Amino acid sequence: MKLTPQTASPSEFIAHKRAERLQQVATDAPSKLNLFKRVYAGTASPRLCVKAFCIECVGYNEAAVRECTAPACPLWNLRPFQKSAGETEGGAA
Repeated sequence: MKLTPQTASPSEFIAHKRAERLQQVATDAPSKLNLFKRVYAGTASPRLCVKAFCIECVGYNEAAVRECTAPACPLWNLRPFQKSAGETEGGAA
């Protein structure tokens, strides 16, 4: 039987969905697996949670997070991998 919100308790359904997501991360971005494990374990800081959200949103591509074109996103100002205020295109301040 397929696990759905109607056939499982909320905690079972959440655990199942998180296990599926961790499998996806392990396949698509193995270097990010520990980040997602920490987020799901509740041991990640809010900043790391935002980082995981943004990375997932753009298909696990850090450069795409930096170049995010969704300024209406509530997390846009908090996204990781931004250039610092004094940083130039060459990478030096």
